[in-house]
Amino acid sequence: MGSLKHLFFPKCPHTQPSLINPRSRLHLTRHRLLFPNPLTGFLRQPATAHVFRSVNPVMLYRQVHSTQVEDEVVQDPLTLLRLKLEEEGIPSAGMKLDKFRTICPQLLTYFSGRMISGETLRRNAVLQHKNQNVIAFTYRRDGKLINCKYRDITKRMWQEKDTEKIFYGVDDIKDASDIIIVEGEIDKLSMEEAGFCNCVSVPCGAPSAVSKKALPSEEEDTGYQYLWSSKKYLEKASRIILATDADTPGQVLAEELARRLGRERCWRVTWPKKNENDVCKDANEVLMCFGPEALKNVIENAELYPIHGLFQIELRVGLVGEEAEVSKSRKRR
Repeated sequence: MGSLKHLFFPKCPHTQPSLINPRSRLHLTRHRLLFPNPLTGFLRQPATAHVFRSVNPVMLYRQVHSTQVEDEVVQDPLTLLRLKLEEEGIPSAGMKLDKFRTICPQLLTYFSGRMISGETLRRNAVLQHKNQNVIAFTYRRDGKLINCKYRDITKRMWQEKDTEKIFYGVDDIKDASDIIIVEGEIDKLSMEEAGFCNCVSVPCGAPSAVSKKALPSEEEDTGYQYLWSSKKYLEKASRIILATDADTPGQVLAEELARRLGRERCWRVTWPKKNENDVCKDANEVLMCFGPEALKNVIENAELYPIHGLFQIELRVGLVGEEAEVSKSRKRR
């Protein structure tokens, strides 16, 4: 009686065992498509019989055809991208990857110029649009992709249509006692370079002026739904640091956030001067101009957000004190 390969596969030209890619070893072993052999190590069963342990002929036939199906799955571009992301440490669970690719060298150079490391990009699953030289900031909640914001190197930005607006990096503040809120995704990444992962970015731009109307209900406050959807995390925080941009819209955003969060819980930062006339605009500019330690000092030196009522009382007390001193000096004369 001939060997098993001659008995079941007499016409097959492929008789040599093929080495398995280590990346697929665990998957194929689980599905009984890979068999450990003491002489040759791990071998994959191709459309032939080769050096392996005794296998039931019916089972072997099924394994052969199953292997062909698995080969097709492994070659699927989305599966390959997911495997590549996992190899690079980029979380991809729950993400639809048909629009993305890993970041090209040109965009990596762009981020390097902004002092953002590859490790920070991987941790936040920053990707690239598959057909354009465009950055893709993935907005995830509980690890699942909720929204995506795109940005090209000319600062043109857009988001996916008909998606829920959430904080960028919301999973990083679930158990945080201190929470930092910034105005852009790159500012959030910059905070991580300074050692602060407990940071989120608003998903949209800043308003032009503080509203003079009373605060709407949570359901009607459509422009700040990202705030209310994270209410359970924000309520647990003892301190919320508003690190919005230094320009007027950035300060307006800080005021609108403080109105909703409660001024007594909020703190604000003071951006350092970059020259005699100008201050740094945001977190990333501090990182680029002065480095991560300077940005860390900005957060550590944050001050209580001004409460208008207390500020007016303190101001009035100061004026009354001054008036009393003036009155006493007049009497002495």
